[in-house]
Amino acid sequence: MARFPKGHVKPTDSCDGCLAWGNFSGRLCPTCYMFGRTHDEAACGGCRRIQPLKWGYCRLCWCQPASAGRPAPAGP
Repeated sequence: MARFPKGHVKPTDSCDGCLAWGNFSGRLCPTCYMFGRTHDEAACGGCRRIQPLKWGYCRLCWCQPASAGRPAPAGP
């Protein structure tokens, strides 16, 4: 028996990592999924959420300055 009726469209949801909206197969977008596979989880230095970190910042805090035209957080 199928999990959903025939013709069912999965509702759009947000990624738990970067808060982007889309139709994802899991709870994370593909980019956050891959980011999480290569980085360890801890409390983010920017937003304090428990997320995979790159140089102390989660992917959301890492990408937001770039979208606003500012430099990314400084490395180690």
